[in-house]
Amino acid sequence: MAKYFDLNVAEKPDSQDICFVPDGKYSNLVRKLRPESVQKGDIYHVDGSYLGEHNGIIDYTIGQRKGIRIGGRKDVTENDAKLYVISIDEKNNKIVVGPKRYLSCDEFSINECNWITDSDKNKFDALVKLRNTAKPVQVKIQTDLEKSSASVMLKNPEFGISPGQAAVFYDLEDKNRVLGGGWIKSTKNYLNG
Repeated sequence: MAKYFDLNVAEKPDSQDICFVPDGKYSNLVRKLRPESVQKGDIYHVDGSYLGEHNGIIDYTIGQRKGIRIGGRKDVTENDAKLYVISIDEKNNKIVVGPKRYLSCDEFSINECNWITDSDKNKFDALVKLRNTAKPVQVKIQTDLEKSSASVMLKNPEFGISPGQAAVFYDLEDKNRVLGGGWIKSTKNYLNG
């Protein structure tokens, strides 16, 4: 449509970013408009040990490794030395970090589902795409059409899936055919399994 109307954004890739934020960092906008909503809090390791303080959970996302502002641990194996954001506890203003394996997810639930397939099956196999740059991966889906929700089991675990992300489902045979999608409500991973 943008191309049809010869708009200057016609060749620009789609994005879910906030387009009106000048530098692309929405946290700076929130700090400016609602400074009271950004408060310091604690950073803990998955083993329960206290590691330091953060300047606001707004600066963190599940799976983030850079910019956590705490070093890796020297008393552990090389695989465990690199720390990733594993969970964000908004209620207690707490960040939990740990090795990458804690980001492994094999099941998640979605809500606000929109299905554009005419199938009345409530259990089926499909492909899911969780990020616009990621390759689709195989899943088993069990839908609850009355609640507009679904449970999704991944054939192989994926890393860094978190609530709030979009999940778009594609046909197994015709990989370009969208079946529907929804918003990730919760994940089952190493910590909350």
